[in-house]
Amino acid sequence: LIVAGGQVLANGTNNGSPWQVGIRTPDDDTDEFDFVLQAENTCISTSADYEKFFEVDGVRYHHIIDPRTGYPARGMRSVTVVTPNATFADALSTALFVMGPEKAIELVESLHDVEALIFNNDGSVVQRSGMQVE
Repeated sequence: LIVAGGQVLANGTNNGSPWQVGIRTPDDDTDEFDFVLQAENTCISTSADYEKFFEVDGVRYHHIIDPRTGYPARGMRSVTVVTPNATFADALSTALFVMGPEKAIELVESLHDVEALIFNNDGSVVQRSGMQVE
């Protein structure tokens, strides 16, 4: 298991059991995880606005820039992608974050071997129908 910031490579198993990878709800200050993925021979990438940001006049500015506007992407707080390819997982989690919730889940549903868990600004959580979290 290799953890590099928001990216995880789960190669093989943890003594015969899948690796358990925790996902926090944005702004949850506890050490407990709200969702747990069972990961085996896969890659997980999370792009989010709650680790690197600052606020000015109540507006959150973060590091995921929407190239259409030149400003931080809006609409979501966090996108976690699970897919066998680490590079694809990393790029896709960022792209989905920029796309916004509706287009993001539409794209994920059209892709093979891709699962996603999305936290929207309104607090709702959307996941692909095949995403298995506890």
